[in-house]
Amino acid sequence: MIKKSGGSQSTPELRSSKKKGLTAKNKETEKPKLILKHTHDSSQAILKAFDTVRKIRPGGASGGTTDEEQDLLRAMLVMATSGLDSMVKQIFRDCLPSLINADEKVRGEIEKYTQRKIKDYLDNTSKKESIRFLSSVLVSESQKNQIVS
Repeated sequence: MIKKSGGSQSTPELRSSKKKGLTAKNKETEKPKLILKHTHDSSQAILKAFDTVRKIRPGGASGGTTDEEQDLLRAMLVMATSGLDSMVKQIFRDCLPSLINADEKVRGEIEKYTQRKIKDYLDNTSKKESIRFLSSVLVSESQKNQIVS
């Protein structure tokens, strides 16, 4: 647990960067921030359950952890890693389109990725599936979003 200098237990607050364009108020980062907050809250709840189980068992919190207690810690780890995975994927979904517009290098790498994707479709699938992929990209409302999702 994270402690403040006063000694009371506290959860860390999500902080925003002071750099231009990187504040927590960016619409593109609101969903990832929310995912991170819920992940943290859920992990904290599991840790609280672990602490409670340790305190109420015979012998108190002394000695090694039981299998059930270790299961709670594993559940917390799974919760945290799946939440972080979800957050990173959401960051890519929400931020990549504007990065493509703003940065020439990013746009170039997405073009290379798209070329590889089209080549893979042509090499590894039937012509019918390749045409279906290309047509879905061409008719989508946002071709960039269709490619990166």
